Amino acid sequence: MNENIPLKPVEVAGSLESAGASANPAWIQFAIMGGVLLFMWLFVMRPNAQKQKEHKKFLDDLKSGSEIITTSGIIGIVKKIENDVVYLDLGQNTVRIQKSSISSLWQSSKTA
Repeated sequence: MNENIPLKPVEVAGSLESAGASANPAWIQFAIMGGVLLFMWLFVMRPNAQKQKEHKKFLDDLKSGSEIITTSGIIGIVKKIENDVVYLDLGQNTVRIQKSSISSLWQSSKTA
């Protein structure tokens, strides 16, 4: 019952031998990878760096009396700035916040 049956090689579609003949040359794969990296740098990393630079310039140019909004949505008037701490006047109260938590200038829509 235990007979040794000789095994015959079976060719499978898409085997390693046939894949080598139809694969792209290495330089094309490197060119595609370079294109993807260039795309990421142009459309993701570079605009983000420019936005960070503009926000840093905004924070450096901040002056007392400016009406600002924080990242948490608090609106107030800058009373005093000491290094990285901003004293924010909220009407009846004054709070201290970190300078980095300031989002932008508040554009109030006052109608006169």
